[in-house]
Amino acid sequence: KQYIYTDFVKFLVKAMMFPEVPFFVCLDEMNLAPVEQYFAEFLSVLETRKKTESGIKTGALVKAKYFENLLDADRGDGYIYTQWFPDIKQNVPYNIYTNPTLKTKGLGLPENIFVIGTVNMDDTTHQFSRKVLDRAMTIEMNGGKLIDMFGHSNDLEYLPEENVWKVDLFKPKYVNADEVLDEHPTEEEMLKTQLSEKLDAINDVLEGTPFVVSYRVLNELVIYAGVLLDDGKGMDEVINDAVDQITLMKILPRIEGDEDMLGNAKDENNRLCRLMKVVGPKSQEKLKEM
Repeated sequence: KQYIYTDFVKFLVKAMMFPEVPFFVCLDEMNLAPVEQYFAEFLSVLETRKKTESGIKTGALVKAKYFENLLDADRGDGYIYTQWFPDIKQNVPYNIYTNPTLKTKGLGLPENIFVIGTVNMDDTTHQFSRKVLDRAMTIEMNGGKLIDMFGHSNDLEYLPEENVWKVDLFKPKYVNADEVLDEHPTEEEMLKTQLSEKLDAINDVLEGTPFVVSYRVLNELVIYAGVLLDDGKGMDEVINDAVDQITLMKILPRIEGDEDMLGNAKDENNRLCRLMKVVGPKSQEKLKEM
């Protein structure tokens, strides 16, 4: 009859205590179980993200009532701090380590939390559902020559403090497409029309299959384009690169099936061949492999 604070929950609280430090959650072999089952609450809270003056905030992953007794036990010595993190020797401001917002608003996703998972795609694992793919960025990493494995065991080293990447380099700047358009008003019309047309062309090929994409992918596409614009890239390059990368990360991984759905490989009019005509060069290479 009590709430059990898992290591993951404690890690999120710890991230709240050190907002200037990036915290990485690494999940190995993520799809040995269906992701949308054990990660359901996390995926739901992602949908509540809102941009505020003090950063990106979310709804509660763990409700406030589960922290009431824990925080009531605090008598000025930072109960959470001393009981959960006795290994931390740094001084933490009292109002941070007692986390009064836990008692009033609950535990949301701190802005400095980043989740990365590894996935092996074979017949012993679960395929990512389209719900998960819509909310994640997937990056395919294939190995090189086997002999390259040797000699790298000691390559990992800590960088000097002045070379360490600051948390702002990892944090997202945008949550929805409208924020990108507000930031880049002169490019607004081109972003809206060209990116929508590119996705519509992909959807036209995928019509009649479960793989058609919707507003969530378009939202991510506009955000990706906004980040490229922030980096000073030209508009044509932004449109082409954004569509190519989002196709690789969010659209091609959702496509699976047999000849009835995708067409015979010998038929130049099958869906995958038709897709090659409306996507970028990196996506074309992947489609050849598929």
